[in-house]
Amino acid sequence: MSLIKKKICLAGDIGVGKTSLIRRYVENLFADDYLTTIGVNISQKKIRCENGQSVLLLIWDVEGFHPRDAVSVNYYTGAAGVIMVADLTRLASIEMIPSMLKAIKKTAPNAESILVGNKTDLVNTAHPGYQSFLGISRGLGLPYYTTSAKNGQNVEKVFQHLTTAMRKETC
Repeated sequence: MSLIKKKICLAGDIGVGKTSLIRRYVENLFADDYLTTIGVNISQKKIRCENGQSVLLLIWDVEGFHPRDAVSVNYYTGAAGVIMVADLTRLASIEMIPSMLKAIKKTAPNAESILVGNKTDLVNTAHPGYQSFLGISRGLGLPYYTTSAKNGQNVEKVFQHLTTAMRKETC
């Protein structure tokens, strides 16, 4: 069987933890230092499907999302999957999810999408950000997870869920 390649993009406001989620998934590492992504960084992870098919995930860590920025929106062209990330401690990053989804769907209309509320290690389920994320996610009718890149909570599950959704035609 040949190797299948799938492009996954992580979208979200600056500082929501996109890079940290990727590092946790690909390398099982976390670092407290913060480095702003300029443009895009691409990581890879090879996985094997139940049927023995190998899939190479090309994971695009895209700079902070700006719906009116044609350059950043174009990074999503050809994406098979998009993980939209919000910071549960910052309501503004959560409230931008619907406009982010709308802009990305114009560029990548067939991409499987999943929502992630990151930084659960900093909030509890009663926190306004947590509750806002749940409300917006349920309202959009998309799959969603709350995660912590710091302790790894649900990070693997997010990528597994998205990969399974993308596998319809590959595995």
